[in-house]
Amino acid sequence: MSGTKFKKKYINTHSDLKKIPIDQRGYYYLKRELLDEKKGFSKQEEECLSRQKIETAGILCKPFWEDSRLNMEGECFIEYISDNPDFGLLVRKTVLEKMLKAQSHLPRGMRIVLKAGLRPTEVQAKLFERKLAKKIAENPGWNFEEVYKHTLEYVTDPQKNLPPHSSGGAVDIALWDEDLDEYLDTGSPINFSDDRSWTDNFDGLGSAQVKNRKLVNAVMLKEGFA
Repeated sequence: MSGTKFKKKYINTHSDLKKIPIDQRGYYYLKRELLDEKKGFSKQEEECLSRQKIETAGILCKPFWEDSRLNMEGECFIEYISDNPDFGLLVRKTVLEKMLKAQSHLPRGMRIVLKAGLRPTEVQAKLFERKLAKKIAENPGWNFEEVYKHTLEYVTDPQKNLPPHSSGGAVDIALWDEDLDEYLDTGSPINFSDDRSWTDNFDGLGSAQVKNRKLVNAVMLKEGFA
């Protein structure tokens, strides 16, 4: 993004990673070579909890596939659910526990909204393919390798490795302001495949958007999310 001050921070080696405190790792991105070493995220024995249990525990659920204006992920989920009607929101038990603790740190009247948890590999593959195609169309001057690597910064290629989403170990969330009855504005749409979606990119944001973005990041990192 030309004319901005924001610069992505990368981690190149395991030793570099170990030097960074866990609560600061959300500001960094693993270099491709290091990221490609991620394996086995889908292997887990922990129970995944259903939407009913998530909502009963106190987390609002507004999944992508129920939004009136579907984004790309919502469309992919809709197609999957048409063939798998029993599918619903699922997260690992410890992930729900962490979300509840994170929510306890929010100001009065604010709630965590769960948009997605477990993402089937079929949805992951379809989402990656469509993001890649969109990036190719948007950047006709780039070669395939450039577009492919750029797409990987926003969505994992399941042919390379499986992301934590594939085991219910990651979540897509937003914050809900109960007084205003609307989502908290953090400066970019959820699932926005652009530098504006990077956690510590405050270029062009208003003071309230910066405050909101820092709030989301702080409460989630505090409870062990990355």
